[in-house]
Amino acid sequence: MKTEYVGQRLDMAGIAVRTGRHCAALVCDRFDVPATVRISFALYNTHDDIDHLVSTLRRLHTHKAVRPVRNGTAPGPAAPHT
Repeated sequence: MKTEYVGQRLDMAGIAVRTGRHCAALVCDRFDVPATVRISFALYNTHDDIDHLVSTLRRLHTHKAVRPVRNGTAPGPAAPHT
């Protein structure tokens, strides 16, 4: 799965990440990794934020549709898609 695809889908779910080589081109080349997805946690992240991230990654892994965030609401459990 391409990192850009993962980054876009996480963004659709209201999860901010960075994709690319992150100033580590030599390391990426050494381990034959074209790019990565970087997730950064901070003091303000909640357990709900992490649960939302994990459930979204699981949906991506099983090729299920990622539920978009509606009306710019904060990350959290996604509303049912109607």
